[in-house]
Amino acid sequence: MLKIKWIYALALLAGIALLVLPWVFPVCSIAGRNMPMRCFFAYQAEFLLALFTVIIAVSLFFTKEKETKQLTGFFLVVAAVLIFIIPAQWVIGICGHGDSPCHVTTAWARGLSLVLGLAGLAITWKFRENTGKE
Repeated sequence: MLKIKWIYALALLAGIALLVLPWVFPVCSIAGRNMPMRCFFAYQAEFLLALFTVIIAVSLFFTKEKETKQLTGFFLVVAAVLIFIIPAQWVIGICGHGDSPCHVTTAWARGLSLVLGLAGLAITWKFRENTGKE
């Protein structure tokens, strides 16, 4: 039981880190004509997904059924994929010039989304092969 709980904690920590990431590494704020830049909207979407992952990761500590944990792990994987692709230019995108602060935030967000996705895969895999007990 303790072996899998550290994966839950890892998913929770990755979600919390994604929540506070724009405050640690701020994204670009205002472009011309007082309009927010694309990266502002990208990180609004990422904030909502990070909040979703925190709620899901907390629920892992309280659910007991194998199918629920497996589905929760799958939701973490889907959220991680979305967090990874949101900064891509074909989704929402970020600033085009490489010296923008949002590029640092994107690198950290993508790294944390990989951690979150791997944790979700591990949870999904663990409860796919188990008989229902932790």
